[in-house]
Amino acid sequence: MAFSIIISYILRKYLSGPFLKIFHVLAVIGIVLHELCHLLMCVISRTTIGDITLIKRIKSEKSEEVRYYGAVNVLPRISFSQAVLVSLAPLYLSFWFFFFLLDILIYNQVTALVFFLCFFTMISLVLSAAPSFEDLRMISQAFQTNSTKSYYQMLLIFFSILTTWLIVYLYSFQGFHEFFYYLIIAGFYFLYKYGFLITKNILRWINHNWFGNRFRNHAKHHYKSYKEFVE
Repeated sequence: MAFSIIISYILRKYLSGPFLKIFHVLAVIGIVLHELCHLLMCVISRTTIGDITLIKRIKSEKSEEVRYYGAVNVLPRISFSQAVLVSLAPLYLSFWFFFFLLDILIYNQVTALVFFLCFFTMISLVLSAAPSFEDLRMISQAFQTNSTKSYYQMLLIFFSILTTWLIVYLYSFQGFHEFFYYLIIAGFYFLYKYGFLITKNILRWINHNWFGNRFRNHAKHHYKSYKEFVE
């Protein structure tokens, strides 16, 4: 994933002429998959989608350069965790697909056409998986909108990852696929989130019904004593 980020930004910045055209052509499939990853994560994280552009061809008026881009716009006021999941979705989702195609090429006898399609798609994924500046800006804006809640969600994510790692390390737990570990992390995230929420509501109920009643009874007693004293 780090290689994808570095190589794609370097190629976009320093390639020119026919090499840049080849780069844009190679990245077309990856751009579509990039936006589909955003779209899938919007559905999973229940993020409201504004409009979708899977692929669009634009031509620069000055340099007459032709390039392709896509976009999945979401409505504002999303949480920090939603922004992270949606913005970085192409980094982890597309690379699961990348290694799936790699396994096909390594462990199976494929025809020349299948090999070409898989190899072309893998290159396209590498060139297009990096998050755009708009993706990173969405994370920053979501964090600034409610920094306190964002820090809380970061803490929940940290505890979820730490708990999953401890279980895997201490009990030598083996999942059938890497995706399974992410499901465990998500499960612990919701367990901590709603566990803390339920605990807060229980403490609030105890404080209101027990301590609150004791305070009110105490106040009534003093008020009655003060009223009798005045009379």
